[in-house]
Amino acid sequence: MQYAPYGGGTVNYEPNTLAAGMPREAPATGATHDHLDGDMSRQKISLTSDFEQADGRYRSLSKMERDHLVDNVVEALGKAEKRIQ
Repeated sequence: MQYAPYGGGTVNYEPNTLAAGMPREAPATGATHDHLDGDMSRQKISLTSDFEQADGRYRSLSKMERDHLVDNVVEALGKAEKRIQ
């Protein structure tokens, strides 16, 4: 997992509304297929629910832990640009 902006940019995820949309997904370079102990290929993972795991985690927290999490998110987003908020 990358935790710091690559190459000194402002963001390290895509898609984004900052930095003119950079970084972007690497262009397709054609089908690659390698053989190890089985077949391996590189492809996107299709997720059916982006929020199910986070929802389960949030609901597993106690009332106090939920309050602390919400306070932390509000504090962090309060420092973001208004258009991001």
